[in-house]
Amino acid sequence: MNETRHSAAEVPPSILIVDDKVSNLHLLSNILSEKRYRVRPVSDGQTALLSVRNETPDLILLDISMPGLSGFEICERLKSDQQSRDIPIIFISSKDEVFDKVKAFSLGAVDYITKPFHVEEVLVRIKTHLRIGELQKRLTQSNQCLQQEIEERRQAEEILKAGEERYRRLVEDSPDAMIVHHNWTIRYVNAAAEKLFEIYGQAAWQQKNVLDCIHRDDHQCIREYIDNIESSGSASLPLKVRLLRQDDSILYSELTAAPIVYHAQPAVQTMFRDISPRIYAEEQLHKLKKAIETTEVGVTITDQHGLIEYVNPADAAMHGYRVEELLGERSNLFSPEEFHQELPVSGDHFHSPSNWKRERINVRKDGTRFPVKLISNPLLDQQGRICGLVTVCENVTEYRAAEKLLQESELRYRSIFENTTIGIFQASPKGSFLTVNPAFSRLLGYSSPEDLIKQVTDIAEQIYVEAQHWRDIVALLTTTGEPVKAETRCRCRDGGEIIVNLTVWAVETMNEPSPYFEGFIEDISERTRVEHALNTRERYLAALVQIQRRLLEFEGERVYEEILCLLGQSSHACRVSFFENSSDRDGKIVAEQRWSWQDETLESLDKESRALRFLYAEALPECFLLLDQGQTISQDRDELQKTEHCFWQARGTSSLLLLPVMIGGVFYGLISLEACREVRAWDPSEISLLQTAVAAISLARERQLSEQRVQQHAEALQQANKELAVALEELKTTQEERVLSEKMAALAQLIAGIAHEINAPLGTIRSALGKIADVLSQTLEELSEFFRHLSENTTKSFLVLLRRALQQRPAVNATQRRHMRTSVVAFLQNHHIPSVQASADLLVDLGIHDDLESLLPLLREAESQKMLRVAYELAELSETIRALFYDRTSS
Repeated sequence: MNETRHSAAEVPPSILIVDDKVSNLHLLSNILSEKRYRVRPVSDGQTALLSVRNETPDLILLDISMPGLSGFEICERLKSDQQSRDIPIIFISSKDEVFDKVKAFSLGAVDYITKPFHVEEVLVRIKTHLRIGELQKRLTQSNQCLQQEIEERRQAEEILKAGEERYRRLVEDSPDAMIVHHNWTIRYVNAAAEKLFEIYGQAAWQQKNVLDCIHRDDHQCIREYIDNIESSGSASLPLKVRLLRQDDSILYSELTAAPIVYHAQPAVQTMFRDISPRIYAEEQLHKLKKAIETTEVGVTITDQHGLIEYVNPADAAMHGYRVEELLGERSNLFSPEEFHQELPVSGDHFHSPSNWKRERINVRKDGTRFPVKLISNPLLDQQGRICGLVTVCENVTEYRAAEKLLQESELRYRSIFENTTIGIFQASPKGSFLTVNPAFSRLLGYSSPEDLIKQVTDIAEQIYVEAQHWRDIVALLTTTGEPVKAETRCRCRDGGEIIVNLTVWAVETMNEPSPYFEGFIEDISERTRVEHALNTRERYLAALVQIQRRLLEFEGERVYEEILCLLGQSSHACRVSFFENSSDRDGKIVAEQRWSWQDETLESLDKESRALRFLYAEALPECFLLLDQGQTISQDRDELQKTEHCFWQARGTSSLLLLPVMIGGVFYGLISLEACREVRAWDPSEISLLQTAVAAISLARERQLSEQRVQQHAEALQQANKELAVALEELKTTQEERVLSEKMAALAQLIAGIAHEINAPLGTIRSALGKIADVLSQTLEELSEFFRHLSENTTKSFLVLLRRALQQRPAVNATQRRHMRTSVVAFLQNHHIPSVQASADLLVDLGIHDDLESLLPLLREAESQKMLRVAYELAELSETIRALFYDRTSS
């Protein structure tokens, strides 16, 4: 049996034996005690755990099958405890199953001995695991010592790094440029050097020569300076040198150098301090002195007693002296006697750092006086005490004269600004008004400029109908800087809108990053309305010319559809319809839609709809009463009574204009213009032009009806002629028949004459209508030209004249005509109308001799004679057409 011996200095290992069988405990205890081990036997699991807590054993022999806690449970608890997890555990059990062994090792056991066991085997295994445990403890201790040594080294490295970091920061953060070089080759530069020479990155400096950074004229002195430092081994006094940058610009520098060891090699650390600002300041000081000597403004320096120490040539010449005459004199030499009590230099005026500014009258050497502006500042010594005074003197004679002119100019500008009718404004980039004139506030309905500036805080939202328009203008001004002209709509204080011409430009200022805006607006609402009215009249007149041509070139009833299309397009109506009247069996008046035009976007009316054929008494009773009297109706649907409202609602009409078609003074039908998408109103000038168009349509329709009746009579006579011819052939057989034949022949000649009399007027009518078409077309074209340049009042006056001229004129005798002409001449002379006699003749020819006030705008026009002749020609054409139809039809 192997013997285990422990030296006296060594403490024997402690072994805990856990087994519920006393015999096993005694056996193992005796075996291990003989080998000088310290044995602690226990018989249950709880005692074993308590024993381990009290003293940690070096090894545990553990049985598996025990009452209470099993060996596996004890092992699991020990391995889960930080204090006991590293104790080697050897299971000793009678269980020899592989499962038990696997479980024992999975719980952390180091060995497994099955019973019965061999003593030598148990001792060897115990010794081996104790040895392994001892080695693990030593390894742990060694690791701990190594960790401590590593930590100490880490701390030392951190201290070293901190020192290096402090040195590096001193170098890197130094405001002075530092270059380390060895044998003139650069090894290191700090950030200040990179910035000074504008060469960045260490790689760009490697292998670069220090002399490359020095002006060539200073190379010799810098060589001698560095050689002296390297030979002496110590630093030297600063040296002024010129440095050369990448862009060949020159800097002035103060250089210091010292020998160092860099990367185990001797090197030189050179520091460059940029003194260019100081050099430039000295140069600037020299320039300022030169400027003071040559300036036209006087500069005087006095001591604390008021004696002149320095005066520049301009100040001396301004007062009629030479510089030498003024040195040592008192400064009040220049002031009149009443101002000789100048404030002393130590007075309260100079306890404040602000300038002492004043204006007064100075006296020249010859006694003449002139206005000057003085600015004085105290001179302080190193202790901050006043030791003198610097005074700048400026002759303001010309300035005073210019200031007076400027004040007069400002007064004139202010008068224009306050009294102009154009709105002028200044606006900030933030969207508020800075200044506006009274006209601007009046245009927008505000009581005063102050009221507008206070109320309007956002120009885009409060003034402009389309807020984005102002924002776009501001963006354009900011981007291009060019003035912007635009036509836009502005919102007034009462919610109304005006149309304005806007001109605005940006004004740059030195104190503000963004420009402010100046401009003006002009109200063009009325001009725009008049232009719109003129355009409307031109559109209607062009339509009238086309309508008249279509009517005179009549090519079948489809021409009415074309005419309705022209009316719809010129009036911007959604639907235009031509209704003709007839009577039903009960004698009630019925209207039937014969022709119609409507916008392509509208749905067509159902052909069976009662809106296409209706009884006036049921659908439009009130409208019929007015239309039957020849009156025009212009109303919104909601203004009508219920029955008529329902009728127009069925047609989808919002607003309507009904124009009666009168033939021979009888209500023949009507033309309706309907607005379906929105409510609209036709102005009086539109209605007047549309009435003219409907009058032309009425005449054309009347002519067609007359031609139809004449044609029917002609056809009836031709048929009778044929029948008589047949009868003559049949009656030729007898004498009686011959006599009768002669009579019938005479009758046939009579009928032929009647037929000729009927056909002759038709030819005359066609010929006359052709001539009328040419004359009327030319007249309407001249009328269209007139309307392009006539004012609205003149146009209205012309339409009144035309309506009165187209009415049927009663016959007058010579005496009546003479009285009418005398009355008209007197009226024209009283109102200072030019060409009185010619105008009076034309007015009397037109049958107009009373109510002449409504025609005054027309009669005052330069071309009034031409317009009167146009009206006379239209009236003559109208009379000709009436005569043709009524005279020929009666024939």
